[in-house]
Amino acid sequence: MMKSVAATVAVMCLAAPAIAQPQVFAARDVFELEWVAGFDVAADGRSVAFIRAGFDVMTDRARTALWIADPAGRDIRPVLTNVGTISKVVFAPRATESR
Repeated sequence: MMKSVAATVAVMCLAAPAIAQPQVFAARDVFELEWVAGFDVAADGRSVAFIRAGFDVMTDRARTALWIADPAGRDIRPVLTNVGTISKVVFAPRATESR
């Protein structure tokens, strides 16, 4: 019994430094990152369009996609993907009915 307790304590003491080691950010980890590169809110406030950006591991190039969501961030869906580089998102102004 005493040997098993001592063995358990020894394993825990040896494992603690390995667990405490900070994780190192490797160069390949950049391909796991994604961020919002730009956004715009519709005039009526019911939609938010945004550019989702990141890097493609297969081509080693930047990639962007246009997404849309409600202001609460619940109904998120892609609008344009795999169409080249999207650099800016702007909702078209509302047409006036003065004609």
